Amino acid sequence: MADSNRIRQLLSESGFGDTAIAGIMGNIEVETGGSFNPQQKQYSGGPGRGLFQMESGAGKLDEYQTWLKKTGRQDSDASQIQFFRDTIYDPSGVKDIVGVDVAGFGNAEKLREVFETDDPAKIAEAVSNLWEKPGVPHMERRKESAAEYMEAEPEDTTSLLSRLNESIRSLLGSSDESRKLAPEDQAQFSDLMNRLSQQGK
Repeated sequence: MADSNRIRQLLSESGFGDTAIAGIMGNIEVETGGSFNPQQKQYSGGPGRGLFQMESGAGKLDEYQTWLKKTGRQDSDASQIQFFRDTIYDPSGVKDIVGVDVAGFGNAEKLREVFETDDPAKIAEAVSNLWEKPGVPHMERRKESAAEYMEAEPEDTTSLLSRLNESIRSLLGSSDESRKLAPEDQAQFSDLMNRLSQQGK
C-alpha cells in the first residue's frame, strides 16, 4: 500500500509545484479515503479505481487502460499520476493515443492556469470540478485536506530513519522463501532510501 509521502514525491517529480500538489493531494485523499493506494477500489462496491477513482465509461478508466497498453506501461501509482499529468499538459498527445480529449474541451488549459495560482483550495476545487467530476464531491473536505497538505512540514529524518529500520527488520526477519520484497514494497523502500539520501545532503 502506498503512502501520502510517496504520492507527494511522485507529483513533484512529475513537475507539479507545491501549491498544485497540495490541491491534487486533497483530491486523492478524498478519492481514496486516505489510503493513497493505487489499487484502491471504490468503497461500497462502486466502479471507481485507483488514486483518482477513475471509472469505465465517461470516467477515464477505459482511456487510461488504453494509454497503458499503447505506451507499454504497467498500472502503478506513477503511471496513474503520469496519465493525470499528461491529460493536462499534453492533451493532444494523449488524444492521439486514446482517441479522445480526456480532460474535456478547454479543461486542460483551465487546470494549467489554476495550477499557477497560490490557492490550494481553489486548485482542489478545480481538479474536482474539471477532472474528477465526482457524483458527490465532498468539496469542503477536499479544500480542507488541500490546506493541510500545504501547511504540512516534510517528514523529518528521524521519522524516515525509524521507518527504514522497521522495513529492514521486517525484511531480515522473513523466511528464506519470502526474502524478496514484493514490487510495491520495493518501490516504497527505494523511495524511502532516496528521500533519506536527499535529506542527508
